[in-house]
This record gives sequence, structure tokens and C-alpha cells, in this order.
Amino acid sequence: MRPTSRGWKIIIIVAMLLAFSMLFSDNILTICSLLLIVLILTMLLHLMRKVDKVKRAVIEPSALNLKLVAGNEGKAFLKFRSEVEFKIDVNESWISFRPDTMRPLEMIATLSLKPMLSGIYELTSLKLRVCDSLEFFQAHLEIPIQLKLEAYPRVFPWISEALNLLEGARVGSGDAPGRRKGRGLEYLWSREYQVGDDISFIDWKATARHQKIFVKEFLEETYGSTKLIYDVRAHGPITGDECSAYFLSAVTFASKIGLPISIIIKNGNKVIVNRENLNSAEALKLAIAYIMEHYLAAKWNIYELFEPKSARILLKISKEIGSKAFMRIAELRLSEFLKRLNEVLRNDKGLIIYIGCILIDSDFVKDLAAEISNLGGDIIVLFPPKPWLDAKSLEEAYLMYQSNEKLLRALEKMRVSLMPGGFRNFLTQRH
Repeated sequence: MRPTSRGWKIIIIVAMLLAFSMLFSDNILTICSLLLIVLILTMLLHLMRKVDKVKRAVIEPSALNLKLVAGNEGKAFLKFRSEVEFKIDVNESWISFRPDTMRPLEMIATLSLKPMLSGIYELTSLKLRVCDSLEFFQAHLEIPIQLKLEAYPRVFPWISEALNLLEGARVGSGDAPGRRKGRGLEYLWSREYQVGDDISFIDWKATARHQKIFVKEFLEETYGSTKLIYDVRAHGPITGDECSAYFLSAVTFASKIGLPISIIIKNGNKVIVNRENLNSAEALKLAIAYIMEHYLAAKWNIYELFEPKSARILLKISKEIGSKAFMRIAELRLSEFLKRLNEVLRNDKGLIIYIGCILIDSDFVKDLAAEISNLGGDIIVLFPPKPWLDAKSLEEAYLMYQSNEKLLRALEKMRVSLMPGGFRNFLTQRH
């Protein structure tokens, strides 16, 4: 037990009164100081009784086992039964209570969980703070609880989605006509209006809902393709987790719309994978195998994440593709790459999807966007929306925030689709 800030003030006042009463032999001061001492002792006794009662508090359920995908928020409910009031003190960033003050006799608290990193999180006790009725003193104690949270990697639901596509034979061979954005009949998504857009495609419902002008985009038949460029560098574990999920989700997206897929996986100016015109099944297997070997295998036992049947299929895919497929095969020379891209886009107005931490790869992204814009192609850039979450200090986080905002404004002027709304909906549909 220790005094609160209010308690320290009272203790100082009592000490001063005692000192003055002895110095001036004033009976009134002596009586006042004695009364305050009695009050302090009464509050101490009151707090001791409250602590005894809080120790008998009941939590239902006393054990929870939860599973979430990292970055998502989950909720659970706990019932507290206690004869006295207490406050829950949680210093963990991944868990919070609302309300955090429990009153007698029975209350239900909402437990919010939002792990930013994958892994196992455990809580074996709850720290409580109890005060006397006048809040002169406080006591800290713990009551037992068994809370276990398994936070799966962000890529986890997309591996499941990719397996469903492969097992259900719902992926195309890649030689049938694909679809791309254009004047077709099949609705793709709505996005905010940009100068030069055809006003006949205004989405009036979305415009009314957002109070901004939105236009519809459609899919048209084409013999185009999707070219995915994935830079594996990241600011830290959170952005690395996000980018790996974006990569596999982009392959899944391209597979669903039935386009031939080309995949470039790079690490700065080093190319790890360069495979062109893969059919959907080949692209999904290649993406799964890369994620398995370079991301999941080092941190997780596959049988911990997936049921035995799915785990066996994943291991089979990984073995089938083999580590030789991910050897560095060339040094990426930007001028040569853009020249080759120029030749491809002249004959095939396909869709380019870039995935990566754009702050790390800003020069490449801007040059790529400029080249594609000149050729009249389409580019979508998928990137961690809050790269500063991996910053090591507040100062670094603020600098990253400023740089990110500046880069986003530059890319918007180049008419780059930055995490378009339709793709965001696709990204979140499996979470």
C-alpha cells in the first residue's frame, strides 16, 4: 500500500500541522492534526478490507484461448463479480479493457485484442488497483487468469484462400482471354474521380455516401496479363508481414480474374524470381512456396497453423517448387527492366501490380509509375499504410510519416492507383 498524490498532500499537511502545533503549543492545531491522523488510519483500514474482498473476486471465464490474424482486432467478454470497486491496470499494448473500472456487484467488461505481430501472447494474471473511498492510498494486487492468444501471420488467410482455389480447380489455365479495366460490362470497383475520367461512369450511390465524386470501373475481355513486382525489403516485422500478405493476395486476385501472371520477386537490385506468363495454378504454387520457405518456415511449424491435410499439401507444393526456384538469377538494371517493360506494354496493355515498402524503393516505384503512365498502362501500388509502426523511436516515426505523405502525393500526381478501394475490399474479405 502506498499513498496517492492526494494522500501525499494530506500527509504533508499533517506533518506541517504537527510541527506548527509543537512550535507554537497551539491546541487547535494539535487537535486538527490528530483528527487527520485518525482519518488517515481509517482510510488505511478501509483499504485493507477492500483488498481482502478484491482477492475474493471472481472472473468468468477464468481461461480463454483465442486465435486472431495479426493486425486484426478481436473481442471477448469477461464477467467480474466483486463486493467492492477496483480498476484494471493493463500495460500490454495488445490488450485493453472497456470499461477498466469494475464496480460492485457484477459487471461485464469488453476485452479488446489487437496483436500487431504474429506469435503467442499469454496473460497469467490481471493487475488490479484498489483505492480507499477518499483515494488517499492505493494497493496493487493480481488475480489469476489464463488468457492465451495465437496471432497468425497476416498471410495466413490468403494461403487458405489460395489452397481453396487450387483444390477447387477454380483457377484458369492462363491461355483463355483474361479481363482488365475498361469499358466492359462486369463491374470491378469504384474509385475517387480523377481529372480526365468519363463522367458517364459516375457512381452516384458512392458519391452520395462519401460526399466525393466516385466513378465506376469495369472489366473488359482482353488477352492481357498481370505482372506482379514484389520487393521483399521491409522496415521491420510488421511491414514485412503486411507485404507478404499483399503479395499472395495479389496473386490470388489475378488468379480469380483469369489473367496470365508474370512474377518478379526482388530484393533491391537483386532478382530472386523472374517467371513470365504463368497460368494461375503455377503462379499460386510459386507464391505459396516462396512464402513458405522465406517467411513462414523460420517462425512457425506448418502443422501449428494448418490442419494436417492442408499442411501436407503446402509441404508438397514447397517440395515441388524447390528452393532452386528462388536463387538469385540476375542483377536488376532499371534501364533494362523499363526497356523490356516498354516492349511488353506496347503489345499488351496489362495490369502492373507493385508490392513493397515504397519508402525503401521510392526511386524504382516513381520511375516505374512514370514509364507505365507514358505507355498508357495501369499500375496498382500496394504498400503498408503505416510504415512508421516499425520505427524504433517517435522521432524516426515522425520522419517516416512525413516522407510517406510526400511520396504518396507525388505518386497521386502521376495517377497511380494507391491501394484502390476495390482492392482494399478484396484484401479484407478473408479477414
